[in-house]
Amino acid sequence: MGNQLIINFGDQRDSEAQVVDEEFLSDGLQKAALFLEIPCGFVDVTFIDEEYSRRLNQDYRGVDSPATVLSFHQMELSEPLNFRYDLSDPEQPPPVLGDIVLCTSAIEKKYPDNELNTAVLRMAVHGLLHLCGFTHDDDEDFEVMDRIETRILHLLQIDFK
Repeated sequence: MGNQLIINFGDQRDSEAQVVDEEFLSDGLQKAALFLEIPCGFVDVTFIDEEYSRRLNQDYRGVDSPATVLSFHQMELSEPLNFRYDLSDPEQPPPVLGDIVLCTSAIEKKYPDNELNTAVLRMAVHGLLHLCGFTHDDDEDFEVMDRIETRILHLLQIDFK
């Protein structure tokens, strides 16, 4: 299988929502995964509206407002990037890393000076870092995660405002 994310896209927004370039997003997440040395795995990326985002954010984080991105990991990691699965076993399927849920309208509102696909990719990279076990729960964790996120955005040649 090699170094590859298997990305499944879903869209739960209404039909009038702005279209996101899934190929651009997939390519960026693949490059981020290579940078992070994620061997392989399944990731679901779902676009949602503000109301659903608000409900999820309230249910899982206790915050009554829409989130730009929410991540739901399926692997418990003892430390960031500490994936434990045997790629040499052809019978073992790639692991499910988790779900990245993106609210494009909240992203547009938070980053109005950025092109939508670029802003969505930035938030998707942020979500991928959470699936890899990174957090920003305290200042030290924030600095580590921010430094890695900045390096990935630089690698992707994303100049973010």
